[in-house]
Amino acid sequence: MKLNGKYRILLFILGASFIASCGKESDDTIVRESVSMGTTITIKAIHPAKDTANKAITEALKEIERINQKYSTYISDNFMASLNDPLNDTLIVDAETFMLLQKCDEIHKQTLGTFDAAIGNLIEIMGFEAGDPQLPPHDVILKTLDEVGWKHIELMHDSILIKHKHVTINFGGIAKGYAVDQACKILSGYNIESYMVNAGGEVRGYGKDWKIGIKHPRIENTLLGKIVLNNTSIATSGDYEQYFKKDDKRYSHIINPVTGLPSDESQSVSVIAENNIDADGLATGVFILGPEKGMEIIEKLNNIECLIVDNSGKIHRSSGIGKYLKEEN
Repeated sequence: MKLNGKYRILLFILGASFIASCGKESDDTIVRESVSMGTTITIKAIHPAKDTANKAITEALKEIERINQKYSTYISDNFMASLNDPLNDTLIVDAETFMLLQKCDEIHKQTLGTFDAAIGNLIEIMGFEAGDPQLPPHDVILKTLDEVGWKHIELMHDSILIKHKHVTINFGGIAKGYAVDQACKILSGYNIESYMVNAGGEVRGYGKDWKIGIKHPRIENTLLGKIVLNNTSIATSGDYEQYFKKDDKRYSHIINPVTGLPSDESQSVSVIAENNIDADGLATGVFILGPEKGMEIIEKLNNIECLIVDNSGKIHRSSGIGKYLKEEN
């Protein structure tokens, strides 16, 4: 049976979630799950008033789904579809969208251009979003590469976006991280004492030491280590989430915006940052840069740590990750 592309990807992600909560939960921990943004959303909350905690979780899940409905590229008639309408090259966008565009611009610069939210057309021709990934002819890649990319994006004051008509913006590199941060704001607004939000591996914890396992990118049921989160976040990009093989070579869904080809410098990259949106975007950019350049950038950023598994399987750790990481024996 051939599944619709969206659901093929969804089922794969659900079966290969690469970060899991570790440890036994206390009796007063409320745990709820939902499906949104192509993955499983898990929220855990500890609060003496369970009615308040459940109300907070409900509102947090609604906020995640609102973001999904607005920014998903799988929905044909949503806000994102109008944003990417080829007939519109100059748009006045709302404050939330302009903030996300500014964040994309910031991470694009931090990662020397490897994080690029304007390569939607490259992602499309690779077939990952349609659930039928393949390597297009080289001339098709080069033509598409010339027409897309952040080089065709200009952000003006007063929330004005100018983009080339061929450019398709895709917030997939930061959307889950942003949704996690927004959900956490809601939980904090209800004065929840301790909570954790996990959007398929994009995780933020607050109020206690939440232990999160980082999955080994090649060995099943094996962890690279456990990260302890308390008012901080982790996000992981890996080549095992979505990929296809051709001539015994693995091609991941993470596209290098410079070459137009799937990146092969890394197997996985986990980034720790206070805000999950930053961890999310940086994990993608560093994955593409590879361990040498990627770690050089991480070491220059304040309060950002990283664990990289390169394409040979060697593990690279940033200088300050030890305060979060408990490695497996």
